[in-house]
Amino acid sequence: MAQRDQLMNIKKRVLVFSGSVFLLEFSFFSYSLYWNSKWGWNELRASISLLLFFLASYQFSEVLICSLDKKQFGKIYGHVSITFLPPLGLWLIRSTNTSTYGLEYITTVLAFVFVLIFARGDDTVQIIACERCFVRYRYDGSATHYGKYYFGTIAIALTLLLADLVEILANDFGLRFNDPSVLLLTGYLVFLIPTAISLYVFKMDGSLVSSTMCKWASLFALILIVLLIQSA
Repeated sequence: MAQRDQLMNIKKRVLVFSGSVFLLEFSFFSYSLYWNSKWGWNELRASISLLLFFLASYQFSEVLICSLDKKQFGKIYGHVSITFLPPLGLWLIRSTNTSTYGLEYITTVLAFVFVLIFARGDDTVQIIACERCFVRYRYDGSATHYGKYYFGTIAIALTLLLADLVEILANDFGLRFNDPSVLLLTGYLVFLIPTAISLYVFKMDGSLVSSTMCKWASLFALILIVLLIQSA
């Protein structure tokens, strides 16, 4: 009976917490559609809308997994969603006139490779447990390389943004917070730093990284809206 009550509490927590983050990010996505219909679509605005859509989709996948008992579909849907986030970040960086050296194409191909791996529905990604407001995952087989792809692409994005900032400073253009490169670098750091602190300072288990990082990425979503409005 106690175990059943505990399970119900976890379902409620995930429904409230992940559901709330989903509604927030989906409202951002909906606003981006309105904004783009008003001001017109381009590469930057399309990249922002897609990033917001996939961020919201992941949060909904946690509701499916933990609150609605749709574990198999939820884990596939969630991982397909977050797999496209890193290359979309590179597409967004390219749209701000920062050179990406064609790496957005390579990482997009890799994203589709992992999507095919996840879409098979085998045990390459396993759900360990729903815990508090998060989901624990374990990656086996070919999915063990997923972290290299994911964080490698993020590292590339950070390197490109930092290089752009160095170039701006070297040419004495002056930095402003509303510069696209500054906004995007801030956007990456607002979810990477808290996740790193949780992992290395508070000794969070690595199986919680995906879920934790996507929660903090709601702050990145807010910065994307700022960048979108600034593009008018």
